[in-house]
Amino acid sequence: GVQWNRAPFRPLGEEQRALARQLVEAGADVVVGTGVVAQARVERVVSPRGDAVIAWSMGSMLSNYGAQWRGLDNPTPAIERVLVDPATRDVALMRAQFERMDDGRLSLVTLTANALWMQHGEEGVRVVPLRMMETDLRRARARAVTGALGSAVRVRE
Repeated sequence: GVQWNRAPFRPLGEEQRALARQLVEAGADVVVGTGVVAQARVERVVSPRGDAVIAWSMGSMLSNYGAQWRGLDNPTPAIERVLVDPATRDVALMRAQFERMDDGRLSLVTLTANALWMQHGEEGVRVVPLRMMETDLRRARARAVTGALGSAVRVRE
């Protein structure tokens, strides 16, 4: 079967990683990537200013990706994954709270992400807080979002 917790698309290349590092070295405290459909790891990194955050992808906020997904277990050939993979419907809004230390450097105090879900229906696509979805879906997607974003960020439903 398909491994739903893995990003179903091309992994980040060294070029994107190098650019994110350059942005942090140039003074960016938070770098948020976009362009991939699925969520990707959030990293806490050291910068010349103290702590910094790189969020490779928080998911697509609105799309018809995953529109044909119909349940928690939906094995499908990888070629069709963008249409049926529930990970393509996971979204998160991130919040990074920094504190300025006595030496002027920044310290990351909290890094949280609110998990959202792209709900497809007759009225179209709505982005809703994951906590509003039925229990089985909420639990499965919360685990998937936590796994995708990694341990640097605390995921809230």
